[in-house]
Amino acid sequence: MTFDTWKRYGSDDANNYLKLVYSTNYSGLGDPSSATWTEIPFDQPTSDQTWEFSGIADLSSINGTSVYFAFKYHYEPG
Repeated sequence: MTFDTWKRYGSDDANNYLKLVYSTNYSGLGDPSSATWTEIPFDQPTSDQTWEFSGIADLSSINGTSVYFAFKYHYEPG
């Protein structure tokens, strides 16, 4: 999987992040916090107002017939 991301505001740290995650046990309906989500590392922008190519996000270890992908993010105003 490949994609591009853009960064505009904020600093990344343990409490401020953008993550790509996947689940093989999410039902596709309802509260996603009840499922198990695994992070997939990817390259992210290191400065504001820049695009960054993700690199190749390795999906080879994912097993299952139904897989859901999501971007999980959290940023505190600073």
